[in-house]
Amino acid sequence: MALAYVARFATSRGKLVRYLDRKVRERGWAGTADGRAAAQAANALDAAAAALRFAEKRRLGPFALEAAEPKLREKQMGAMLRAGHGMDHVRQILACKPGEMPDFS
Repeated sequence: MALAYVARFATSRGKLVRYLDRKVRERGWAGTADGRAAAQAANALDAAAAALRFAEKRRLGPFALEAAEPKLREKQMGAMLRAGHGMDHVRQILACKPGEMPDFS
């Protein structure tokens, strides 16, 4: 149920963090290593999703119509980095061929 909620209703980072904090507290994990790990995993997942949304909006990486030339790829990387996305996510997304989705695991 929780994953279905997250996929459907947690449309912003703030909503996702509040939801996960509440679930961690409800289960009594607050202040434990498991609770912190869950929060970190949620933040990483949210960052990856945000980077993919940016790429989709700009038609970069897997959302492009054709593979980018190296010079264009550098510009795309700069745009994603200026938007605040992490280097790991940017590299993984831009390394994908059109139609191929990155694996963030």
